[in-house]
Amino acid sequence: MKKIFALLWVLTLALSLNSTLAFDEAEVAKKTTAINAILDSVYKNPQQKAKYMVAFKWVFQGCAKTCKNEVSKEVSARILETYDEKYLWEEKKVEETTTEETKAEVKVEEKKVEENKTDTKEDNDAPIEYRNALKSAQSYLRSGSFSKNRLIEQLEYEKYSNDAIEYAMNNINPDWKLEALDSAKSYIKSSSFSEKRLRSQLEYEEFTSEEVDYAMDNVEVDYQQECIESAKSYLRSSSFSRDRLIEQLEYEWFSHDMVIIAVDEVYK
Repeated sequence: MKKIFALLWVLTLALSLNSTLAFDEAEVAKKTTAINAILDSVYKNPQQKAKYMVAFKWVFQGCAKTCKNEVSKEVSARILETYDEKYLWEEKKVEETTTEETKAEVKVEEKKVEENKTDTKEDNDAPIEYRNALKSAQSYLRSGSFSKNRLIEQLEYEKYSNDAIEYAMNNINPDWKLEALDSAKSYIKSSSFSEKRLRSQLEYEEFTSEEVDYAMDNVEVDYQQECIESAKSYLRSSSFSRDRLIEQLEYEWFSHDMVIIAVDEVYK
């Protein structure tokens, strides 16, 4: 429950930015500091950060784009200025703790992914905004996994014109099925997911049904072990009765049979 409360807490604060306050630097500073403190807390919890940090970014991007007062826009803008650097660059930390042998394997794999993601047909005679949109698209694909729709939305948030976005999307060549698979792997590495919840998360990321099916068919995961790890995580973070733990795991969409096995395991 702790992670759910954290999510609701941040979303409530973010949405509260839609108040009718006139611009006030002190109010902006206070809200920015408060929300950053909560983000830092969520980020430090490995069970929470993978699920929520990307979603939080969308909240602040939406607020920066649609909030009707200057306080809201300024707070969201300030949070977004350092958001990627602070919260969405986990691969750098992973690399620092990886063995030299694993690093070599990762580099080979990254090279293959990079070749796929940045296989472009840039036209040097294209308008500079078009080329910049293409570079932005390449940068996003290098730093994470995106569905086609999410990438378009990200470029729209960057305020590129429709024609520039169309140029960028026509001149990148990612395999969207592999993007979905990479996203699934990332979620599994950082937290515990039931099969249904993982599928739901990929659908939320706006991958197509075909792309989601490919990811689910090819991701290597033991969902029973995921259920056990989720049970252990709940018990580490709070006190649960047996029946309450069963209820929570079923809420995470693990099957009843898996839940009983997991609960029996952690209550040995």
